[in-house]
Amino acid sequence: MGRITEGIDIYTQKLKSKPDSYILNIILGYCYENAEKIPDALNYYKKAKNLDTKNVISYDFLGNIYFSESKNNLAIEEYKGAVEISKTDYYYNLLGNAYLQDGNLAEAKNAYEEALKISPKNSTYTNKLGDIYKSQKSYQDSLNTYNKAIKQNPKGIGLYYDIVLVYEKQNKLNDAINYFSDLITKEPQNAIYYNALAYAYERNLMFDDAIKYYNEAIKLNPKESVYYSNLASIYYQKDMFDDAIKYYNEADKLSPNSYNYIFSLGNSYYQFGKYQEALEEFKASVRLDYNNSWYHYNLAKTYEKIGNQSEALSEFNKACNLGYTYSCY
Repeated sequence: MGRITEGIDIYTQKLKSKPDSYILNIILGYCYENAEKIPDALNYYKKAKNLDTKNVISYDFLGNIYFSESKNNLAIEEYKGAVEISKTDYYYNLLGNAYLQDGNLAEAKNAYEEALKISPKNSTYTNKLGDIYKSQKSYQDSLNTYNKAIKQNPKGIGLYYDIVLVYEKQNKLNDAINYFSDLITKEPQNAIYYNALAYAYERNLMFDDAIKYYNEAIKLNPKESVYYSNLASIYYQKDMFDDAIKYYNEADKLSPNSYNYIFSLGNSYYQFGKYQEALEEFKASVRLDYNNSWYHYNLAKTYEKIGNQSEALSEFNKACNLGYTYSCY
């Protein structure tokens, strides 16, 4: 924070001699944003925008702040301004995100389609269209769109989960199981198919089959951390915390500093009654994602378990201040 404060002081002085400098207003706004002084950041971004209405950066930065605050109408106006200046897939995507957050699926769909016209091989935009179709209960359109996204990015593991979830929405998880089983018959060395099949079994609460196919995925690709994490999650759901710990550790070795794996490992230690080990993992999770109220809350509970009431209270307060109201007592 010291360097940010120093930057604010430096650029405030520079701006005094050049008050009509677009770039200095942008830089000062950026400094204030990083200092989490959002009203000041907005003030300088707006000044920059007034100084140069054809420069897209101010629209971008203003839109991002409004979007993060769920001020969707304001975000939409800024992103629409950005699109008018620079018709790139990046800004159409931001506009689509704002419409989607506002619940306007039709306009979100239009924006993502425009993004795809510019960047037709971008699986992220295609996937977002699939999500919209799923929300509209146009399940066949959703499946077709997700399959298109997979063709664009066949290694995108999450895209296969989306297909499973569409079948689940229709209460047709057996169809998902059959679908991926057929794909495995055609490509028996494709680890992603085994992982997706395991996920379909998991969603269908058929945990033993899920374990079998997550293990097959690991055999085929032992360097993919997601497969170990998925397997660990099954063991966690079965209250087999020792095995969950084992596989979360494997996932963490392959993807160090992944706060999701570290937190899940901490949660497994906690459920297994290994509170000191849980404490270390939860502390690491907080270091990696300090603004996550849930992480602070779990750290607080662990401090309680080991009898450190002062640290527990401190972490409960942090969780409360970050928005986890259950922690406010």
